[in-house]
Parts: sequence; structure tokens; C-alpha cells
Amino acid sequence: MTSIWLKQPGAPEWDSDKDMKDYLAFLKEWAPTEQADDPTAAFAYTVAQMTAEVLKRCGDDLTRENLLKQATNVKDLQLPLMVPGVKVNIAPTNRVAWRQARMARFDGTNWVFFGDVITIAADN
Repeated sequence: MTSIWLKQPGAPEWDSDKDMKDYLAFLKEWAPTEQADDPTAAFAYTVAQMTAEVLKRCGDDLTRENLLKQATNVKDLQLPLMVPGVKVNIAPTNRVAWRQARMARFDGTNWVFFGDVITIAADN
């Protein structure tokens, strides 16, 4: 058993997922072929999207103070490669971005989800 918060490239349940298709198209254009099923590449892609979102929220005010304010005040942000229902929540007092996940069991071939999204640590 494990907890999963990020869609896993190559997992059958995401074969027809639009966001996974967009991710794989991005990789096809910008990355070596062997990275298509690499979960660390999916993680990096998600971190880059989070970074872009924070910078967008900064607008034209790219000061250190505003960057920290925007980066530490994120509420219920759903990023494309995150498991549906799993959201980013960051507060000045709790900077752990990924505190939700779904539980899954390995069936010998794939991870199979069960239950709803759980919160791993208390939200602020």
C-alpha cells in the first residue's frame, strides 16, 4: 500500500487523461524519449507549473517580499498532473505543498486506488 498524489506516467488509468496527454506531448517535444515514464520528470513538470503559477500571481511586483507572500499563500490549487481532488495548500506557517493523496494497493501489475482523497497533515 502507498499514498499517491501525482498521476503516474504509464499507468493505464491515465491513458486517456487530457492532462497526461499534454504532459507526454510536452516531453516528446522537449525531453529525451526515455523520460516519458519517469515519475521524477512528472514531478519536475508539476514543480515547474507551481513555480509558474506563483510568478503569475506576483504580477509585475517581483520583489522578494511579494514572491514569498505569493508562494506561502496558496489555497486549493489543482495542478494538471495531480490526482483529481488533490490540491496544493501552502501557508506561512506550513510550507509543505502536497498534504493530500489517495491510497492505493499494488495488484501485482499496477497501483489501484481505493477510498477518497485523504489529508496527510492538518491544513491551515
